[in-house]
Amino acid sequence: MHTNLAEAYPGFIGPDAAERETRTRSRNLLIDTVLHLRAKRGRRFERLRAAKKLNACLEGSAPCKSPACLKCTRQFQVTAYERLSAQFADHPPLHHVIIVHERYMIETGELDSARPELVINVVRQQFKRANLSHGWAVGSYEVEFRPDIRCWVPHTHLIVAGLTKKELMRLRRWNAGKTPTGSHRMEIKRVKDTPEDFARIFTYPFKWRTYCRDVISLPDKSKNRGKPYRPPKHIEDEHLLFLNAHKFENLVYTIGFGSRGAFWKGAKHSQLNGKAETPPSTGWSTYTPTGLSAAAEEQPNSSEPWVPEVEAYLKA
Repeated sequence: MHTNLAEAYPGFIGPDAAERETRTRSRNLLIDTVLHLRAKRGRRFERLRAAKKLNACLEGSAPCKSPACLKCTRQFQVTAYERLSAQFADHPPLHHVIIVHERYMIETGELDSARPELVINVVRQQFKRANLSHGWAVGSYEVEFRPDIRCWVPHTHLIVAGLTKKELMRLRRWNAGKTPTGSHRMEIKRVKDTPEDFARIFTYPFKWRTYCRDVISLPDKSKNRGKPYRPPKHIEDEHLLFLNAHKFENLVYTIGFGSRGAFWKGAKHSQLNGKAETPPSTGWSTYTPTGLSAAAEEQPNSSEPWVPEVEAYLKA
């Protein structure tokens, strides 16, 4: 099921709207507030550098490829949709898994200390420990700001092919229950076999936008989360600086695809269906992750590197 993204998903953000938002971000990054001046050095230099980068992307012909740029993020989503549609459509069932990693929460003002690679490695090891290596997955790392606890909470997405919901439930061994803010630590959603659902699910994990949601206590003492709204400027700026410090490939990961970058390369052999992959008709048809050394590449059938934090997490 590989259709035109604009036709399949009418609500997907258009190029003009993406450029307007990027321009707004660039402009806002240059504005100082009282909270900025009180914060750690105000990050004035970092904000100025990020604003110039986004503005240059809008004015020039070469993309900046920063996750903080909605223009480039949108193009990445288009590429992801093309790739995932070609790779996953013929391999039902498909599921969208969201895992909240509240034990790796980050205090306001400290988002630059976040370690996406650590959280991603935790998910990889859980996948292996649960004996789910016969499935395939593409995922992303995101952070969300929680106003009630004044912290950034990481969560990961997984688009999974070739595994049933019953099999994926094995991941609850490490992700059962609810977080302190009332959300489930893990959610599993079946992807419907419709063009619109495919388009939504193949672009949603790669949006890298954060919103604030107030936690509302209900009469039955349960908790619900209100409507999303744009975060305060100093919070949004912190998030944009975090995104600008990373490349897309630092926030995206694959499971079961062999080399980490091979999935995103055009005209490569598909490991799922044994067919030559058709390069997508986008401006990034030859987009290849950069900045990965040979040692950092995930080799087929190789074990993931262990770090003490992961070991402790899996034993907990």
